Amino acid sequence: MKRGTVLFAGALVALSMVGPAFAQGIPAAKTETPVPAEKPAIHKAAATRRLTGEVVSVNQEAKTLIVKRGSKGQELTVAAEGKAGTHLGDLKAGDQVRISYIKSHHQLVAKDIVKSTVAKAK
Repeated sequence: MKRGTVLFAGALVALSMVGPAFAQGIPAAKTETPVPAEKPAIHKAAATRRLTGEVVSVNQEAKTLIVKRGSKGQELTVAAEGKAGTHLGDLKAGDQVRISYIKSHHQLVAKDIVKSTVAKAK
């Protein structure tokens, strides 16, 4: 029994010395350093892409056009923005166009529309 009491007392003394040793490792309260302002989320810049195709239809009120492209005749709806929207009045079904666009919110947005003078090969 005496041996158990001695071990318990020894463990208690050892633990009482460990506490101050850990306290010395904790740095004193720091003065607050200014935190830099949070940066806005940086999104990958939308790359300008180009497509060439045949106009299927034009909706001037909605500022959109449907273009058929490729050998399979894939139809794409393109929203016209800025100066591209001013060219919609010049387009009609069957016209060949070259469109510079970006992809924004799962939608194709035309930045420039040029009526192509190349005749469609039949």
